[in-house]
Amino acid sequence: MGVIGVVLALHWMVVQWAPIDEVERGWKYGLVGGAKAWMPRFNPVGFFAIFALGALAAGVQVKLAGMRSYLFDLVGLASVVAAGWVMVAHIGGLNEGFGWLDVPYGFPWMPLAIGVGLVALPSSVLAGRLLDNRVARYIAEVSFGVYIWHFPVIGLLGRLVPPAFETSGENGWAIWLASSAATIIISFAIATLSFRLLERPVVTWARGLEQRPGRQPKRELAENPTR
Repeated sequence: MGVIGVVLALHWMVVQWAPIDEVERGWKYGLVGGAKAWMPRFNPVGFFAIFALGALAAGVQVKLAGMRSYLFDLVGLASVVAAGWVMVAHIGGLNEGFGWLDVPYGFPWMPLAIGVGLVALPSSVLAGRLLDNRVARYIAEVSFGVYIWHFPVIGLLGRLVPPAFETSGENGWAIWLASSAATIIISFAIATLSFRLLERPVVTWARGLEQRPGRQPKRELAENPTR
């Protein structure tokens, strides 16, 4: 909690004093202009506050891991609804959903809602089993790849398959839907290959390094100094 407080104070200082000029600032000037529009509110310090809330949620769940109760079902489902409500509340405004201290994505309510869900659902009786289904597990496995690859897919479709993502004219809505559907399908296909051919082999290799003979965890070595 102390770390989160310090990080938020540092984020506030960045937002107040980061030297961002106004020359060609805005999405109408392309990606560089859009990045300048995001800054200084989009910064690694502020995002770390979001990640730290996730780490805090993980620590709390470790303490509650042995508990099971329908109360956790109610709390977990309420957190999912709350996260959805935060998303709906920002419809029509900026996609970034700047929240408290101008931290993006509805901070702190969206991260808190998701954090509460991460704490409660593993200790629930039914809700966790329903949400932890095969589709959810597959999306979780390839989600990093989707995050990495979807933007290059969008760029390539826009350049190679015009009029992809052009929203002007009578057919703009249909073109946008078709382009988005194609992006989702292609991104998931590439992400699946990325996970199976690159990510999983690297993780397996790293786990092997951790289990090499002679690489004892420090805690185990301290408890068994003669080994």
